[in-house]
Amino acid sequence: NASTFTARVVAGTEANLPGTGIGFFSSDLQLLEQQLKHIEWLQTAELRRVWPDRLHIKITEQTAIARWNDKSLINQYGEIFTPASIEGLSTLPLLTGAEQELPHILLTFNELQQLLTPIELQIEVLNLNHRYSWSLSLSNSIQLEVGRKNLIQRVERFIALYPLLKSETGLPIAKVDLRYDTGLAVT
Repeated sequence: NASTFTARVVAGTEANLPGTGIGFFSSDLQLLEQQLKHIEWLQTAELRRVWPDRLHIKITEQTAIARWNDKSLINQYGEIFTPASIEGLSTLPLLTGAEQELPHILLTFNELQQLLTPIELQIEVLNLNHRYSWSLSLSNSIQLEVGRKNLIQRVERFIALYPLLKSETGLPIAKVDLRYDTGLAVT
């Protein structure tokens, strides 16, 4: 919540401002800036003096775009940050994998989500396991096992067949295995 975040920044600033006995020019802005950076959800803080007796603080709040490995979050710049709690953020997609693979996972997530949007599906979970095999959980509870190669082509095959699968089976689809070169298995 933006107002709660702003209140935390103001409280952090007031708690760390020099006492009234210290002059305007002798206050340590670098120290205050470092202390502000410890406030949760704060991306950046820039401080500057404004004559005659003001302090201008420009802050940027982190915006979570996804959960990362069930314990951290990914911000709007693709950086991992770990607040004290990620409770209440379960509606964000969950991305899992090795930390060094984060840029690749984010790029893949964005590509796949663009492909799935026309058929009104969202990625709830995107996983790249230690064997570099991809799997997805979609907003309609379908699990996709995609494998290690031809990821985009395999998901495109699912997208092309999805309307047929939905109308022909009449039964709920739990899992679609796309790891085959020319087909798929539905359970």
